[in-house]
Order: sequence, then structure tokens, then C-alpha cells
Amino acid sequence: MMKNFVEKYNRQIQRSLEIVPGVITWTFITSPVWAGLFFPEIMAYVVIFFSLYWFFQSARIGRGIIVSYKRVKKDTNRDWLADCKSFSDFEKIQHLVIIPFCKEPLSTLRNTLNNLTKQTFIKEQIHVVLAMEEFAGEFGRENVETLLSEFKGKFGNIWATFHPRIGGEVVGKSSNMAWAGKWAKKKLVDELDYDLDYIYVTSNDADARLHSRYLSCVTHKVLSLPKRLRHLRFFQSPIVFYNNLWRVTLPVRIRSATASVIEMGRMASPQDLHPYSTYTTSLKMVHEAGYWGTKVIPEDYHLFYKCFFNNGGDVDVLPVFLPTSADAAESTTFWKSIKNHYQQVRRWAYGASDDPYVFKETLRHSEIPLAKRLYRLFILTDFHFLWAAKSFIPFGSFVALLINPTFGQTVLAHNLPRISSLIFKSCFVFTIALVAADILMRPKHPKKYSKKKLLAISLFDWFLSPTVGLLFSVIPAIDAHTRLMLGKYLEYKVTEKV
Repeated sequence: MMKNFVEKYNRQIQRSLEIVPGVITWTFITSPVWAGLFFPEIMAYVVIFFSLYWFFQSARIGRGIIVSYKRVKKDTNRDWLADCKSFSDFEKIQHLVIIPFCKEPLSTLRNTLNNLTKQTFIKEQIHVVLAMEEFAGEFGRENVETLLSEFKGKFGNIWATFHPRIGGEVVGKSSNMAWAGKWAKKKLVDELDYDLDYIYVTSNDADARLHSRYLSCVTHKVLSLPKRLRHLRFFQSPIVFYNNLWRVTLPVRIRSATASVIEMGRMASPQDLHPYSTYTTSLKMVHEAGYWGTKVIPEDYHLFYKCFFNNGGDVDVLPVFLPTSADAAESTTFWKSIKNHYQQVRRWAYGASDDPYVFKETLRHSEIPLAKRLYRLFILTDFHFLWAAKSFIPFGSFVALLINPTFGQTVLAHNLPRISSLIFKSCFVFTIALVAADILMRPKHPKKYSKKKLLAISLFDWFLSPTVGLLFSVIPAIDAHTRLMLGKYLEYKVTEKV
């Protein structure tokens, strides 16, 4: 019955759900004023609730940083390839690495491919597809020809695909991946006769440099699973924006370093993970789910949920504790770099545009246990819908006291600032773990700064982090959610590489 209802009113439901993130965002942003004026007691309890929420999240990330850092130190020293060889079907595994790109510089793609040649996994079992957007023109084709020539013989195969503009498609990574994935399946399975059951595809961003043991580690994790689960898992490593960390402008460096550490901390809670940016999964599962979406921007989340619902909710994400290094947003000038970073974060926040699809599928697939559907929906909406909104709640207590003198005379109003302040100050304990991890993880500065100077720089960055986060994370999210609410849909814009 619910399935029929969703199908009958699909467009109306879609549009209504697109409005929700913006409504939530602006409701929370303005709530300190209107709620402080008309519902001060409720506002006070909401502030306390969100203070506790921040404490809980800080504790989780702080603990996650410690756990993940220890795992990274351990897993980077493990000989994953040697351990793989103990499995009888190890030699059947084939890795397909798709590198989607448009107008990235030749140097960026060359660095990524050079890094890929350092994989400890057997090179003959690695197949690379350079997935170019056809509209990149002669510039892109010349780069492709150069790379095909330079890297010929360094992998099992290296090919190129040229994604044409197709009516009805949204231009971007997702439609490009769909084109390249279908082409590669025909090539590897239909022509070269490789077993689809043993092919694993990695979506590798043009600037993403996999750890040298990444493919070996993923292979070991695959082979260690029961056979029925091998096609039902995504594999995700933490993305750290370290390729050019010391070259980018101060605000971009601060946001990139902070995001890197937080993503590392998330790895310790695999039940909450979604694949993002650069990840690996079974080509068989992707094929059976219909490949990447051709009418969406957030290709990673969308693919995960296509597979999730297509397989009765049995799809999960397994962490790979081997960091993948990527470029922080950069351009040729300070202000262009700021704009580049802003647009990148806005595109990430625009991932909320895919949440209506997940919500509708949640209603349709009653065969999946309700608790599992609701939990996934909660994780997704907590990340997307509340991205910008939750940053304004802590100000609610102060605004309420300013605009509502009557409320200021109550016992609750008197204790509210003290309670919320105490909780937020307690979060500082977990911030220490984040700062320590940042100092330990950051790549060495090319100018060979002293340890004391590097420590001072890192502490200064974290001191500015709340302000920079508001300007270059919260505001882009407000922008994205507002545009979606008003129906001013964003087009996919490739982050500039230099």
C-alpha cells in the first residue's frame, strides 16, 4: 500500500522532501529569536539536549581518533599480500580502478597513476580505466594518449573511456562512473572472460592517492568474508587532504586538516559509515544494482543505497585503516582558492538532494527490517539535514536571555548558561585527542620547520577552527540547503586542480 502511494505521488513527495533540509536549517538558525521570545523554556531544554549531543559526538570522535590511529599504525606495517596468498582463490581476484576526470592537469593524473604503480598487490591483476568526460575536448584526449603511452605495461590493462553528453543525464562523476563501469564490465567479463564474482571496482578520484597496501588489504578483507557476503560490502579508507596541505591558504588548510582528523575518527564506528569519494566494492553488486545513478550528483551515497535496497538491507561498509591522501581545494590565487573550497563544501552539502530518494525507498522496501531502515535514515539525515542547523543551537540560551527579560528571572534561565557552558567545556578533553592526532598525522613541512614551530602552527589552526568552520563549512551548507529548498538546483562543478 505504501509502495503504491509513493509511486502515485512520487514527484510531490520528492519536492516536499527537497524542501525539508532548508526548512530545518532556517528553523534552527532563527529559533534562538522566535523560540527564545515565545517558547523560552522549550528553547532552554533544546539547548541542553544539543549540548549533550555535542558532548556525545565529541566523545565518539575523540575515542575514534585513538582507536583509528592505533589501527593505522598497525595495519600500515602488515604484509597484507602475504596473508592473501593463504586463500586458495586469491589469484582469481581482479581489481578494476576507475579514475573519473574532466579537465584535471596532466601532472595530477600522472601522480595518481604513479602512486598506483606502487601498490603491493600483483600488477597483472590491476586494471585501470581513465574515465574522461568527452566534453573535455582535445586537451583531455591529449592527456589520455600521453598517460596510456607512459603507463602501458605497468598494470594488467590500462584503458580510456570517453563519456558523451546524453540527454536526461546530470553531467558529473556519477554518470561518468556509470558509463565507465558498464564499459569495463563488457571488456573484462564479456570479452576477456574474467569471473564477475571476483572483480572489485575502486572509484578513485583523480587526485586520490591510495596507500600502497590498500588493494592488498581490501583483497584480504574480501577473502576473509563468508562467500555470500563478499558481494555485499563497501570498503572505505579515511580520506586525508594531505597532498598539498602546506601549500594551500590558511583557511583551506585549517578546514582540510580538521576534516581529515574527524574522518579518521569516524572510521572507528563502521555501523555509521557511508562510502564517499574514493572507495571499493564488488562489480557484481554494482552491476546487479544498475550501476551508478545518471541523474544525481552525490554518486557515492546514491550507489550505496541502490545496492542497500537492492540486496534487502544486507549491505554494509567496512573500514580500511590505510589513509588515502587527496588534494585540498586550491587555485592560483588566495580568493580563487577560497571560492574553490567553498564550492567543494557546498557540493558535499548538496548531497542532501539525494535524501528524498533514500526516504522513498525506505517506505517502499518493507521487506527490510524497520529498525535497519530507520537507523540508516537517521544516520543520513543527522549528517545532511543538521549539518548547518546544529551549529546555531548553542547560541539559543544567550539570545533567549537577551530578548526575553521575563524568562531571565527564572531558575532555569539562571542555570542554563552554567549548564551548557560546563558541558561544552567538557568537550575540550576530547579536542585534545583531535589536536594530538592532527600533529602526528600531518605530513612533514617541506621547509623542515622545527617540531616546536609545527606544534605552534597546529595549535593556532585549531584555535581558529571554529571561526573557519562557520565561514567555510556551515555557510556553504546553508547555501546548498537553501538552493535545494527554493528549487535552484546546482550543477556538478569539478573542483579545480593545480
